[in-house]
Amino acid sequence: MLRRIVVLGFVLLAPASALAQESKDAKWYERVKLSAFVDAYANVNFRNPKGAPFAQANRLRAYDQHNGFGVHWVGADAIVEPEPVGATVSLRFGPSAAIYTGSPDNELGLTFVKQAFVTYKPGGAAGKLKLVAGKFDTIYGAEVADSQLNVTYTRSALNFYAQPFFHTGLRADYQVSEQLELRAMVVNGWNNAVDNNAGKTFGLQVNAHPIEQLLVSVGWLGGPEQADRYVENDVVYSRGVVNRRFRNLVDAVVDWTPNDRFRALFNFDWATDDVRDVGVTSPVRKVWWGADLTLRAKLHALAFVGVRGSYVRDRDGFLVGTGRDTRIASGTLTLGYTPTPNFMVKLEPRVDRCNEDAFLVGHDDTSRWQSTVILGVVATTN
Repeated sequence: MLRRIVVLGFVLLAPASALAQESKDAKWYERVKLSAFVDAYANVNFRNPKGAPFAQANRLRAYDQHNGFGVHWVGADAIVEPEPVGATVSLRFGPSAAIYTGSPDNELGLTFVKQAFVTYKPGGAAGKLKLVAGKFDTIYGAEVADSQLNVTYTRSALNFYAQPFFHTGLRADYQVSEQLELRAMVVNGWNNAVDNNAGKTFGLQVNAHPIEQLLVSVGWLGGPEQADRYVENDVVYSRGVVNRRFRNLVDAVVDWTPNDRFRALFNFDWATDDVRDVGVTSPVRKVWWGADLTLRAKLHALAFVGVRGSYVRDRDGFLVGTGRDTRIASGTLTLGYTPTPNFMVKLEPRVDRCNEDAFLVGHDDTSRWQSTVILGVVATTN
């Protein structure tokens, strides 16, 4: 597996290295930006859940599903900026790699490859158009899987359940001006290295910087996400019309940083999916929506405090698998400390609440809420 990953990296980087030799002042390998990090945590759930080995003790959580000491993942990135051709390879190893990627049957050996894409800027480094081809992180949402890039250490239910993580396909970014960027893409859908149907998913996004301190992003993603074939009572059926049943996502992000000390980040999502349930002849429209509000204030150069409120309504229990109207809310307090630029510590009390008895208590009891404290540490090379 590792050998295939290394070979893939060299294949993607090879075109960039060849064209980079056009520069007489630098060799191709001097353009490769290498970085790595380790992300680990210690987690305590005050409801004292006693799940089976490897079970999710912390229900409705993203990458911190277990108590005690754990590793989120270990990462390594190699980036060559397009001049005019470049490439990016991002590798992730650890428990969260499989959570992020999903079913290994659908990834064709890419479980540990978070990103692998080629970039092309026809106008060179200063060009306005950039083309991206391969597997790349989603452009939607306000949080990402790498903890060091977020205000909080843990991820919200909105990020983990209601939004895609990555896409495989083609994307075009066009920088109209310093204040406006347009993006369009055609991909295999949500979190698919290989598509599960014959259709394709299309995405659009507008990123506006009306002033330097404010970013407003609005995007749409739409396409079929159901499998072309399904099995019912050991009989294989073809959906046939699945490519006309779109999942639609509308995503909006407002990022306001009025000064160096304060930041406000708001994210709203609304989505629908026409799904044919087992035993039902006509599709049923599933609906979910939610919002996050995150505030961060720097106490001084090395420390900050963050607060996040999150709410998701899964009207049909489609995302979390309950089959019923499920509402998830959480409140998170983050105390961050960065003694050096290469080391970050976040202490994070958090309370989750659900209208269902979704959380484990002790050996065999359940509750509508859970309370946790997590200490996350991230060490990076840059």
